[in-house]
Amino acid sequence: MEQLTLVELKESAVQASVALDQALKAKSLDGIDYFGLADASHATKKRLASAIAAMPDDDTSLSGATSDGRMMLFNKSAQRPGFWQMTRFDSKGEPWGDTQYDKKLHGILEFLSDIKLVSLDDHERRFSKHLIDSNAQVKRLSKIHP
Repeated sequence: MEQLTLVELKESAVQASVALDQALKAKSLDGIDYFGLADASHATKKRLASAIAAMPDDDTSLSGATSDGRMMLFNKSAQRPGFWQMTRFDSKGEPWGDTQYDKKLHGILEFLSDIKLVSLDDHERRFSKHLIDSNAQVKRLSKIHP
């Protein structure tokens, strides 16, 4: 069974996203190429989101930046127990709004769609402490390699 760290999954998603962005900027795509790259980018982003969502809730705290450099955070909601929150910041770094999600995966997918994947940060570097297998079950490295 294939095992990757979440860091490796993130890199795979970043590479797919960059390949699509570069091809779009070069304006060298026909429809088949575009849809192939877009499908690959979406699939890697979805796999990454599923793996992050499978992490223990206490290990899930993310930040990232939009294409124009505004910060975004994703973590447990402080306002609503059992919910997840994506907080948006303005260009001065002040919070200006948030969205509440009752499903962790849904919030992560939206968060990953709003940020530049290369900016994705897991605050406490917990990505490197987890392995995922091909069915997105997360295992703590400390339990695998004591």
